[in-house]
Amino acid sequence: HIYNTTYKHPFRYEGNWMPVGMPDPRYGFLLYDEFLTFAPTGWTQVSSVVGTSSQNEFGQLLLRQPTALARALHTSPTNGIFLGVYDMYVEWLVETGVLATGAEDYSLCAGINDAGAYVSGSLGVDSVAICYNRGVNGNFWILNATDNSAPVSTNTSIAVAANTRYRLGIMYKTGAGAEYFINGVLAGAVAEADVPIGRGTQFQARVDKILGNNNADLRVDSFMAWGFFNGPRF
Repeated sequence: HIYNTTYKHPFRYEGNWMPVGMPDPRYGFLLYDEFLTFAPTGWTQVSSVVGTSSQNEFGQLLLRQPTALARALHTSPTNGIFLGVYDMYVEWLVETGVLATGAEDYSLCAGINDAGAYVSGSLGVDSVAICYNRGVNGNFWILNATDNSAPVSTNTSIAVAANTRYRLGIMYKTGAGAEYFINGVLAGAVAEADVPIGRGTQFQARVDKILGNNNADLRVDSFMAWGFFNGPRF
């Protein structure tokens, strides 16, 4: 463990630095959800989202969309997240389903995103997210940032496999932009100028069905976010 004098809190290293325990509420926050119940407090589900369970997790949400030009999503309250006023790390533990094809196509994203309606690329007006969009980068992850509908994306060579779990993490540092982590490994970064600073957005995981009528699935096992303010809030 080390004590971070900027955040006034101890951290441990697990692929990236994680706070030890709950931050002092004067300086930061810690959010965590295992999704033990369907429609947990503080979240909103749209379209086909159901609670499931299997080995190795407490609870799980299944985001499923079989209908073309429609979406299934799990999101925090509208415009509740404002980047630029605190450093923050967001992580989604997800499991993919069957991969997309030309006839049964879909996209998905997990991270920070304000898309509500169906969007073929799963991105909203303001977002910082890790995405899968077969039509753009085949079966590989994409690192996305969108500031007021101005998207910046990086195609990675990190493969998306069917029916596989991934830890998708985003670290935002005030003034320095955002870093993307896949299974704890740094996958890329985006500049501060490309991040939606001061614009309300949400924590969100979603799947958007583009073509076909077979199920497009994304299982959400857990969510975590921690953040530290630039100064004490009281």
